Amino acid sequence: MKKALIIFIFLIIIAIAIAPLLFGSKTEEAYHQITDQLSTGERIKLERGKYNKGFLESSGTSVATVIWDVPTQQNSTIKKAEPVSFKINHHILHGPFPEIRQGNLRPAQAMITTTLDPSTKTKQALGDLFPNGNPVTIKTWITLEGNSRSIISAAGIKKQSNDKGELEWHGLTGEINYDDRDKRFTTELELPLFSFTDNTGLEIRIKNMRFHSDLLAAGATSLVVGDLELSLDELMFHTLDQMSATHGFRIGDIALSTASRILNNQYHTTVDLQIQDLFVRQRQYGPVMYDVSLKQLDIDALDRVRREMHAVQNSNIPVEQQRIIAGGKFLSLLPTLLKSSPVLDINQISFYFEDEQFRISANVSVNNEHKFNSKAPLAFLTVLDTQADITIPKQMLAALPKPKSRITSSDNNDATKTRTRPGIVERMDSLAQQGYFKTDDRFYYTKLIYKAGQLTLNGQLFSPVQANKSSSIGNTVKGKEQPDSGG
Repeated sequence: MKKALIIFIFLIIIAIAIAPLLFGSKTEEAYHQITDQLSTGERIKLERGKYNKGFLESSGTSVATVIWDVPTQQNSTIKKAEPVSFKINHHILHGPFPEIRQGNLRPAQAMITTTLDPSTKTKQALGDLFPNGNPVTIKTWITLEGNSRSIISAAGIKKQSNDKGELEWHGLTGEINYDDRDKRFTTELELPLFSFTDNTGLEIRIKNMRFHSDLLAAGATSLVVGDLELSLDELMFHTLDQMSATHGFRIGDIALSTASRILNNQYHTTVDLQIQDLFVRQRQYGPVMYDVSLKQLDIDALDRVRREMHAVQNSNIPVEQQRIIAGGKFLSLLPTLLKSSPVLDINQISFYFEDEQFRISANVSVNNEHKFNSKAPLAFLTVLDTQADITIPKQMLAALPKPKSRITSSDNNDATKTRTRPGIVERMDSLAQQGYFKTDDRFYYTKLIYKAGQLTLNGQLFSPVQANKSSSIGNTVKGKEQPDSGG
């Protein structure tokens, strides 16, 4: 399990290694800038090493460390794991003819070769799966105009070890081009196959991953806009527990695309995700559809929120306090963020359960005729106008476990018994009887409208008190009732 997660993290560090090469016009300045930005993350640390500047060539090093948690075998608790570290080495040949020693007179500011070197502890965890030590090479050419082109290559590996497992990796190829005039970069990456198994029943497979991006800086802001596309034929993670039961997931035929634009000083973005096959613990939930757009966010307000959150993240205070401070700052900035009346369109979110489709479509807008107190955590809900159509399969709810209560008799404190409380199906049937949902043999349906702090379901004003009273099922037991933590 640990080894598999390290391999996943290794792929993340490849992305970190590429990052300094995307900002190409001033090599050393870009190198220091990107390491400073990444060195303060909560989970990923990038520590700047030496930068040895020479006349014809220079070298720079940095250490990428990923701090991660792993579930233990007992009670699914979480504990800190040994950090995973790779040294990122940059060898820089300066222009105007950086490759003159190779007989190439192509003019350029610089040519950079980047390699990865795992730390001693990471090497021990990986065993002999990467015997050469530098599985990925990135070559970057920076032109005299400040543009850059990076070629990423990784030779395929097929390695079997009796105690470490079997790795089959068909390499990684890609190209990144950066246009300094427009501050625009395009990326193409392809990973044909990454497969890992070991003798504990662990299996990981990534098949035919293709990534494309076309991004550019949004004016003077810290925002980036453009298009992203990711497709996968298969993503699979399986493991066995102590009882030899299979856990994990398998996703097949994934297509993800995002598009973001700035129009009239407002930010617009869409996300479209389609998954043909989704299996979790051997139960099928596909096809899955996720089609959502967010429109009319004021870019100055959005940029301010992003900078404020980044400043909190970079502060030298404990992570728990960072989250509290970030939450408070976000709420204080929320009125500014909502002043342009942004709109959230959920065109479709759907998945299947036992051949029955759960589906929701909704529109959420901001009504700025209503003001709210930013110091009250949920006060912003009063300015939201929401309409949604929801379809819920009955058999999906029927598969949920029924909650239980422990009841201690008031006459004898030592006498306790457990009874099953009404399940979600019984509660939904009760709500349907009150008219909040329409129902047939297979589904629950409702039209949700939320406006000025009031919620209506299927045309009826929702009363939580009345709904709870009507959904109470079973005999009244004299005594004290508590939720059963075991149920």
